[in-house]
Amino acid sequence: MNTATHENGGTLSTIMAGWLSASRSRDRAASLDSSTLVLIELVYDPADPWTISVHFPEPKWLLFREDLWSCTQGSLSRGLGDVRITSERQGFTRIDLSSPTGKASLWLDTPTLNEFLYMSYVLIPEGQEMKGVDWEYETCLLLDGGAWS
Repeated sequence: MNTATHENGGTLSTIMAGWLSASRSRDRAASLDSSTLVLIELVYDPADPWTISVHFPEPKWLLFREDLWSCTQGSLSRGLGDVRITSERQGFTRIDLSSPTGKASLWLDTPTLNEFLYMSYVLIPEGQEMKGVDWEYETCLLLDGGAWS
């Protein structure tokens, strides 16, 4: 696994190979058989301690760290709506993403994902996420409408 901790505020990132299957239609099922090997970047920024950013060819998705961790630790499935995370028997974690323009499935190596997530919990342990939040800044964003702009 290629993991590095950057000096800019302790951001953790890794680039890993994963399998991507995508379709423009929301009703077509994605499968590992029709997938393409792609590089996927995972980023954990302590400034947003609840999420993991997943970057692959173009889009960026924010996923709940706890949902990813639960699936690498044996939970069969997590997530609702546009994001579903499933622990697969073959040693992969499957992430299903959907939007109005289509859907995609990512298959990531569970042990590699697990190691990255473990390192994110070393940076900010579970239950400590709120300690680093700048509540004054967040309140200003909400009152200013900046959170939705």
